[in-house]
Amino acid sequence: MIKGVLFDLDGTILRLDYDEFAKVYVPSLFNYINKYYPLNITLKEFFHYLLQAQKDLSTDERDIDCYRKFFLNFQKYVNFDLDKMIDVVTKYYDSDEYDSLKELCQGNQNVLKAIDILFKEGITLVIATNPVFPTNGIYKKLIWAGIDLSKIKFVTYGENCRYIKPSLKYYQEIISTLGIENESLMMVGNDVEEDMVAAKLNLKTYLIKDNLISRFHNEASFINQGSSEEFLEFIKRREYDNL
Repeated sequence: MIKGVLFDLDGTILRLDYDEFAKVYVPSLFNYINKYYPLNITLKEFFHYLLQAQKDLSTDERDIDCYRKFFLNFQKYVNFDLDKMIDVVTKYYDSDEYDSLKELCQGNQNVLKAIDILFKEGITLVIATNPVFPTNGIYKKLIWAGIDLSKIKFVTYGENCRYIKPSLKYYQEIISTLGIENESLMMVGNDVEEDMVAAKLNLKTYLIKDNLISRFHNEASFINQGSSEEFLEFIKRREYDNL
């Protein structure tokens, strides 16, 4: 019996193509940082180092939160004062520059309706987004999506996680926080490698294919999958009771 459902954010709750989002987000962040703490690198270098630091983060086992850990990895490629950089970047997510990205972060109404149904059924709800953004950045995205935060039991973000997707330790931390047995949880997401990996811990899964990410084209191996419209019908029919 399903007692809790974990939802990915980008591409699942949000109708968002992250590659398209990054084309606007990265220059916006780069320009904001350079107003307050010039890095003396190009935008192209900045983007490359961001990606490299996130890649390094995926294998970083240090027992510190992901947000600080990310900057420690970023610091390997760019010279900056750690605490000052963290302060500047954190303030970016409270800025008008970040708010200007709101139009790129529209909620998927089918998924939002499914969340409302599950909440009324007493299901514990979790936002299991990759914790590479700070608290204020992620909560703004949830508000833009139209999420009623009072319905959400737990949200992952950079400051309260030590691991990122697709590490199984990321999911184990969530499970430990919830205190719900693995078999009674379901992970819902659009990324085969990062979201559906939860199946390795015996979580049930549902792959939403509206903004499908499948690097190795193995999405067919997952039984429960479909469009967001089909997912909403799956929830309405309480098919999750039969998983």
